[in-house]
Amino acid sequence: MSIYTKKGDKGSTSLYGGRRVSKSIVRLEVIGCIDELNSLLGLINSKLKDEQKTWTDKSFTLTNRIERIQGELLQVGADIATPYSASTTFQKNIDRLPKLRYFIIPGGSETASIAQLARAMTRRAERNAVRLTKGAKLNPNVLKYLNRLSDWLFITARYINKNSGEKDKIWN
Repeated sequence: MSIYTKKGDKGSTSLYGGRRVSKSIVRLEVIGCIDELNSLLGLINSKLKDEQKTWTDKSFTLTNRIERIQGELLQVGADIATPYSASTTFQKNIDRLPKLRYFIIPGGSETASIAQLARAMTRRAERNAVRLTKGAKLNPNVLKYLNRLSDWLFITARYINKNSGEKDKIWN
């Protein structure tokens, strides 16, 4: 059984509904960023499964939350690949986050550093999604979700550092 269709060999792919488009369009750049981010979250989760066993704060399981976000990112990608007129499924409850009063230099534990990289990748996906809105209609919940997800990943990196015994480095 073959795992390839050969349909994308010439630089095009199909969107939801079957319309063929170039793989160079902004819409596919956004989908690619979401895919990279989802893969990076998988890496964070694989590292966290062992780390969380040693944490004193066991108030919630971060790996479960990340797995939920990975599923949400698949929905975001599907929403972006679907013409806006046909898209009705993506909705997101958005967490409130505390205001920050200083900049944090990314780093600390290896897993927190990976979470900071995921945050930066989310910002790239968001920038590309904003570019996409200049020429196509996009569900506004996608932009809101990506913006809030990058904030959540920032807070998550700080949480991982705290539970790993690492201190945040404050930029002056």
